[in-house]
Parts: sequence; C-alpha cells; structure tokens
Amino acid sequence: MPPVAASSDYGAKHGMVASHRWLGANTAIPTFYNYPEQLQKTKDFLKDAVNIDIFAIEKADGRLIAPIEKEKFTLAAGETVTVNLVLQNARTGHSFVPEQRDFYESWVEFRVTDARGNIIYQSGSLDQKGFLDPHAHSYTNRLVSASRELLDLHQVWETRIKAYDNTILPGRSDLVRYRFQIPANARGPLTLSVRLNYRRFRKGYTNFVLPRRPAYPVAEIAARTLVLNIGANGRDAVADPKANYLRWNNYGIALLTQAEYYKAAQAFQKVVALNPDYADGYTNIGIASYTELTDHKREGADGLGAVDLALGGAPDGTGNLFLARAPADAFDPALHALDRALAIDPANLRARFHEGVIRRLQRRFDAAVELLKPVVAAYPRFRQARQELGYAYFVTKQFQLAREQFEALQGINPDDVTANYYLSYIYDRLGMKDKVAEQARLFTDRKADVEVEPIALEFWEGSPDLAAELSRFHVHEDASKVSKRAAAGRNPLQQVH
Repeated sequence: MPPVAASSDYGAKHGMVASHRWLGANTAIPTFYNYPEQLQKTKDFLKDAVNIDIFAIEKADGRLIAPIEKEKFTLAAGETVTVNLVLQNARTGHSFVPEQRDFYESWVEFRVTDARGNIIYQSGSLDQKGFLDPHAHSYTNRLVSASRELLDLHQVWETRIKAYDNTILPGRSDLVRYRFQIPANARGPLTLSVRLNYRRFRKGYTNFVLPRRPAYPVAEIAARTLVLNIGANGRDAVADPKANYLRWNNYGIALLTQAEYYKAAQAFQKVVALNPDYADGYTNIGIASYTELTDHKREGADGLGAVDLALGGAPDGTGNLFLARAPADAFDPALHALDRALAIDPANLRARFHEGVIRRLQRRFDAAVELLKPVVAAYPRFRQARQELGYAYFVTKQFQLAREQFEALQGINPDDVTANYYLSYIYDRLGMKDKVAEQARLFTDRKADVEVEPIALEFWEGSPDLAAELSRFHVHEDASKVSKRAAAGRNPLQQVH
C-alpha cells in the first residue's frame, strides 16, 4: 500500500494516503467493472516485471554470436539463423506465471521484418477471433483427465496429471529460440521485435464464462527491439569489460534449466572470465558440473530433470533422496569450482550448500553434515537444506537429530512427502510406534503415482502440435515445417516446432 497523493482526503497526512488499489496482475476485474484507471495502473505495475534480452544469434554451423550487439558478424540473404532470447523473472517474487496457469495466458510474441515492412517470421500472434497461435512459446500447463482429454476449461477436479507445466521461477531465466531463413530478396536492415504478453484469461475460457463480454485486454509485460544489417554488423564500444557478465550468467541459468549442462558450464566460464571476482559464477559452474552427473532420474512426463537437484537434493519421486551413480572423483571439477567460490567469499553459504550436496552424493555424510548445518541455521525455512541434513543424520543412525530436521520440514510444508517417508522409519527406530502408521499412510497417499505417466504420454502422442513444448530444449520455426514433420510420422516429442 504505497503512499499516494490525496490532498483532499480527510485521512491524508502531509497530503498523502496509503493506496488501496492492491495492484497485481488482475486485469479482468477492472475490465469487467469498467475501471479504466485501475486497469492502466495494473498494466503500469506489470511493466518490466520480466527482463527480455535479445542475447545471441546462432549460425547454421553452430557458431554462437553473443551478445549480438557486441560482436562483429555478417548476415547474408538466404541464410538460416536462430535467435536466442533470454527472459529473466527479475521482479515478481514468485513464478511467472503463478498457479492456475491453465486459464491465465502469457506468451512471447516475436517478429522479424525487413526494411520494406515485410514480415520475414512471426510467432505468438493472435488470430482475428483473439485466439493465440498454438505454436507460441507460452507459460502455461496442460491438465489432462484420466480419459486422456485436455482440460481447457479449468476442470481441475477432473485432473489426473499435469502433462506439461512451464513457468519461470523467481530470479531464474528461460531461453526461447526462433529459427528462420532470411529471404533472398530481403532488404535490410532487419528489425527483431519481442513482446512478452499477458492476459487474464485465455480466450477460450473467457468465451466459456462470459460469452457476451468484449475481449479482455492484453498487457505488455516487457518489449525489446534490435536492428541488424544484412551484411556487416559492427561492434559497440564497451567501456567496462564486466558489463556483460550478468547477461552471460542469465543465459547460463536458462541453459541449466533446459538440462544443457555442458553449454551452461561454458556460459558460466565466460562469466568468471569477464568478472573473476564473481563468486556465484564459480558456484554455478559447480552446479552445472555435478548436476550433469546426477541427471538420471525424473525424466518423466513433467518435462523436468535435475533442475530441482541443481538447487538442492531432489527426491526420486518416491520421497527417497537418491545417490549418484558416478564415481566419487567425478565430482572433482565441481568441487574445484566451489572451492574457488569459497576462496572469494568464505561465508558463501550457497557454495557450501552445494558442496554439502556433493559430499552426500559421495557418501561422505559427516562432511555433508558440517557443511549443511550453518546453511540450515542461517536459512531455517530452506526445505532442501533440511532434507539433505536430515538424510545425512538418518544414514549415520543419528535418528533423533534426523527427526528434528524432518519434523521441522513438516512445519514448513505439512505435505512434504520426503518427510513422511523418512519419519515413518525414524519413528520406528525411536520406538514411537504410534506415529509410524500415520506417516506411512501419508506417504502412500502422497507419493508419486507412476501409473499416470502413460496418460501424459498418450496425450502427447495424440497432440503432435502441442508435444514439442514438452521438450526442455526446443526451437520455434515455421509452423508449416512442423506440420510436414508430423505428417511424415516424426516422433511427437520432437524438439523443433
């Protein structure tokens, strides 16, 4: 409730009162009740909540030109290029978009035009009836029923599985790729235009609920443009060589999220080359290195892999924290990078946490405990740290200490299935038989249901145009090419669409 000017209000102090607008992302209410001022202020509030960086161009031979405007390169008519956009959730403080993603609608609109105004490529446009291009890069989920049907009217009570769930977590980045061919007759320069759009609600849902209401507005979250020549493109002068290290860092985080661990590590190496004093750069190298060794679980229908593990030890779907199959010395590069981070900042608890995870993976549980204890003390609501510490106590038979961690975990999240799993054993070891059955019952009720994964797979096999979004790494290109691949019988879980 920030202070706003209100000199004529009797409750004003020094001409100011606390605003009662409660600005957020709800563009539907001011539209429905015709409050244009509230709608505009809501749009203003949403502006630049997410950062857009037109970061790189990838040539057909695999050469990456990044950052685009800082490098010398040429573009030729007739060649095919892939533009890499990095979107960072910098300001919302929660996932973008939040839950109820099935009836909110947020998407990337990308367009390339030449000097004549001809559209060379576009993705993410609305048709004449206001419906979104089905091939747009969108932040949404796909709710599927037991009968393999897409639930597109928010029938959450019929949901059997989320076959897809795409969002950008706070502080994290997403990498969006667009591939197009520059026409042989194109006249430069080319203008790349990007918008991140949001509306509440999806057009299909709005039509269902309010069929006689006008279209709900589209709010522009962020927008960027970049002009490129057909021919030579010059390099901008950079006074500070460190100026781009955070851009490379965001790019690396996006690659990490998409499980491109080797490329992520390369990006983070670029970060520390630009700024050798940036401790988080070395920590991120360590994360990319050890996550690649442990990404052998959770490759299910949710499209997620070891992203969870990259931020802490992840259960394997049964509540059980898994151990790495890699030999212990395979973690040496990651440990070396974390040591560099700690040499720069000895109090860096983020680096200590990830070293603690590695020691647990190496079965060096005593070392893991010593690394994790100060993390839990400093961040008592950090659930993954408590999972890790509790597990280390459990396997070393320090059951009372393990009990304290998992009970604290339940205090943070009463539905934590990992706590249910381990407490059922811990209570048994401590002779607390009256509590064992309850934790075992809760675990059985909450654990991952492996029987639902075939439902998602069958849904995707029957929805080839939607299936490409399932891949963590995918490239957007001309939809007609996608249709040809689908007609030719390509795997619906293809990576290009």
